[in-house]
Amino acid sequence: MFFHYILLQNLPSLERIDLGKSARLIECPNFSNVPNLKHINLEQCESMSHVDPSIFNLPKLEELDVSGCKSLKNLYNSTRSQSFRRLFAYKCYNLQEFISMPQNTYDPSTIGLTSSTLHIRNLKVVFSVHICESLVDLPENFAYFIILYGSMMNEKDTLTTLHKVLPSPCFRYVRRLIFNDCHNLSEIPDSISLLSSLEFLRLFACPIISLPESISCLPRLMFLEVGYCEMLQSIPSLP
Repeated sequence: MFFHYILLQNLPSLERIDLGKSARLIECPNFSNVPNLKHINLEQCESMSHVDPSIFNLPKLEELDVSGCKSLKNLYNSTRSQSFRRLFAYKCYNLQEFISMPQNTYDPSTIGLTSSTLHIRNLKVVFSVHICESLVDLPENFAYFIILYGSMMNEKDTLTTLHKVLPSPCFRYVRRLIFNDCHNLSEIPDSISLLSSLEFLRLFACPIISLPESISCLPRLMFLEVGYCEMLQSIPSLP
């Protein structure tokens, strides 16, 4: 309670707060009276089941990191910050509902998780999350840069999930895609060829054996990076 009081009364100029690795933090503080916050780190707050709605009302918020919040169930709110640019939410294994992304200053559209909302285009948001089926429900143009991490699923389930996820609206206009430390991913689905806007593809520390032939069908791919994929045996002919 004392911590909450300090936030509300004495920190009007605070721009960054780091509560990372507070494993016993159960309740997220209310940030209503800290209007200048730009960066909030709640990484590895393993006991926290939700973030306070006041976070999404912060007018200058640029970055939110909830990576490793294993008890977190949702990140959804109907309000939006125009400054918001980066969301990191990997290893949130119980996350069931994602955030409604902000309105873009340069493109006056909105984005959300319901079919009734408009879809924003070219929003410069970096979205980092573990591979999960919830990605299928995200709207078109959710983020232009997506980083996928490994999950607790077995190899077969991970591949099945990716088969569903890659053709989904969220990935239709993604420009940069990274598979990072996907320890249970031995191959990339052929459906990656549907990512017609993809310009940058990186695979790092993934036990993939080969790259799909369909990669050569990506019309805008300019950069392909493969690093520390020690099981890789073959790559297709590239244009």
